[in-house]
Amino acid sequence: GINAEYGGVRRMKQVLCCFIFFLLLNVFSVDSAVTLSPGDDIQKAVDNNPSGTTFILNSGVYRMQSVQPKDNNVFIAQTSRQAIMTGARLLSSFSREGKYYVATNQTQQGQRHGSCDSQFPGCIYPEDLFFDNKPLVHVISLDQVTTGSYFFDYDEHKIYFVDDPDGHVVETSVVRNAFASKAVNVKISGLVIEKYAIPAQMGAVGDQYPSNGWIVEDCEVRLNHGTGVNVATGGMILNNYVHDNGQKGIGAGGSNVLVSGNEISRNNYAGFSTGWEAGGSKYSETVNLTVSGNYVHDNMGPGLWTDVYNIYTVYDGNTCIDNQGPGIFHEISFNVIISNNVAVHNGYSFDVWLWGSGILISSSSHADIFNNVVVLTDHGNGIGMVQQNRGSSPKYGPCLTLYNKVHNNEVFYLRKHGQSGGAADWHSDWMFNGTNSFDYNSYHCLDTDFGGWGWNGKGGDFQVFQAQGQDKHGTCDSNINTPPSLTSIAAGSVTSSSAVISWITNERTDGQVEYGTTTSYGNQTPVNYFFNTKHSISLTGLSPKTTYHYRVKSRDAAGNLSVSKDSQFVTQ
Repeated sequence: GINAEYGGVRRMKQVLCCFIFFLLLNVFSVDSAVTLSPGDDIQKAVDNNPSGTTFILNSGVYRMQSVQPKDNNVFIAQTSRQAIMTGARLLSSFSREGKYYVATNQTQQGQRHGSCDSQFPGCIYPEDLFFDNKPLVHVISLDQVTTGSYFFDYDEHKIYFVDDPDGHVVETSVVRNAFASKAVNVKISGLVIEKYAIPAQMGAVGDQYPSNGWIVEDCEVRLNHGTGVNVATGGMILNNYVHDNGQKGIGAGGSNVLVSGNEISRNNYAGFSTGWEAGGSKYSETVNLTVSGNYVHDNMGPGLWTDVYNIYTVYDGNTCIDNQGPGIFHEISFNVIISNNVAVHNGYSFDVWLWGSGILISSSSHADIFNNVVVLTDHGNGIGMVQQNRGSSPKYGPCLTLYNKVHNNEVFYLRKHGQSGGAADWHSDWMFNGTNSFDYNSYHCLDTDFGGWGWNGKGGDFQVFQAQGQDKHGTCDSNINTPPSLTSIAAGSVTSSSAVISWITNERTDGQVEYGTTTSYGNQTPVNYFFNTKHSISLTGLSPKTTYHYRVKSRDAAGNLSVSKDSQFVTQ
């Protein structure tokens, strides 16, 4: 059997290992740095310089470039997210064939891969067409072309569409990847990486077989057809904005991978089947994977997904909101800690049985699930476990739903919809033999008689759940409208043009600051959706020697809002 290690000690050990690994990998050579500008050939510069060279990319567009790095290369933007690497070709010349606009001489044709949703039959083709940075839908016959779609006739090398291109920036993706090679310990920082014709399950960074020790940080990765970033052993994906990619945002395999501080949103524009693979992120065959502090929202598929023989995974401090599938999904895998996460309004596309749960364990064992907040409205489920016939791992044994502990979580039912609990359609006698449990959880419902629980084929209200031996020390109440408390509100690090506003809440919330020279304020920061109890938001662009009024706002996962009283500070 597999020894299960639970609690904070194991989580701290995993995070510490990743941190040490991060420090080691950050010791890149700084003996030489090469500055590049748009129009320069990045690959030629790599070829002409030794391993360990740092390449500084000035602001601008680096069009249709693909780079095969050497060991320990560093690629960094001179100004964060102002150097844009794009795999797309600009289209400016069009002919007409009847009602269609036609781009000719399009000879690109990449690898086809994947399974499509029925409404997006062309998802398997990696070439996209963009109007003003918005992808059109790829249809598979000319007679299907309407506004917002296009047909690529690969035999005739033509792209057909009906939208008038006049006054628009029209592009088509051509190049397969931005960065990929067998080199190790490559670092990519501060770049925008977009519009690469990368096939599904492969990364615009990393491609199909990523090498070890790659770090991708502070990048914006968008509009790539398959996966945005794909890393392997020792890989780190830190503080990036990974959004609007065609299949999914992030992928990883291998050991000691860290994914932290990223915003992962609106992925799967190409319409891949979510049952096949699509959504925010997916990890396979990992050991000691840590996914922490990410804001994961509005993905067409699961938010965070470990599928196929992952072991010793940590999901900690993530915020998963409005994802089409489960917020956090651990499937045919082993030992996982799922703690301190917020999952709100997930599972809106398919929530029968216990699918679409905010947190879902499927045919997986040794999960420790605690201190999470899950919120349901008129779709989705709460915290669920399911068991099906999913075979065995060659290394770790049968994929069974056993030895899973769900405790000390909060679940809000804002409507009379959804369930928490467990279900099996195969060997329920194994799943419900006493090794899985719910306890010490708090449930908040509009109606405490609501049938929001199910266990071993029997559904009902909380008392029915308790009668089946679950949540003996748990509670169920109708307290869903209590706003968070705001304390320790202060302005610090005040300069002539900036200040940092900080405060503490008694529960995990979002955060925002309103500010101005009067109590009407007039300015507000963007909402920080990285749910936390300790908040810190910077104000910039202030005038010197000026009195500013401000107030803070925090909304909890259930939607309850608190607004502070007015406070003041004076700039230097």
